[in-house]
Amino acid sequence: MSPAITNATITLTSEVENIMSTLTDILDRESQAVHASDFKSFRDIQNDKFAMLTRYRSMMDTLQRQTPNLNKADPKIIERLKASNDKFRESAARNSLALEAGRNSMQRIVDRIVRCARDTVHGNRHTYNKKGESGNKSQAPLSLQVNEVL
Repeated sequence: MSPAITNATITLTSEVENIMSTLTDILDRESQAVHASDFKSFRDIQNDKFAMLTRYRSMMDTLQRQTPNLNKADPKIIERLKASNDKFRESAARNSLALEAGRNSMQRIVDRIVRCARDTVHGNRHTYNKKGESGNKSQAPLSLQVNEVL
């Protein structure tokens, strides 16, 4: 392989490694935010995550076009790429599980609120009209309590 192609391949693989490392860090921070119910951090991470994923896809397209050069590259470079890829995939798998657990948790909260609202309305024989107001004609407001742990 010519020195120019070798240098280009090394530069490309280094950039891919950096992007995968950055994405791994972002996914790990996002997973931690989900576990800690830190919605502000979770929301703040989304723009960085989207930008890095876009860059990652672009780099993967470039890397695929360079497959012939990579096949001739130093095996150490290929091993480094594989190690970065493995670390990234593990982080993505953990992140996927964390996001699914967070989604399920939020769904349980929503279900609990809906169930409590129905119990309050039907338990006191109240109904809601088209404007979303209760049929309760007393001066006392309706109240919902969400104090059960699933």
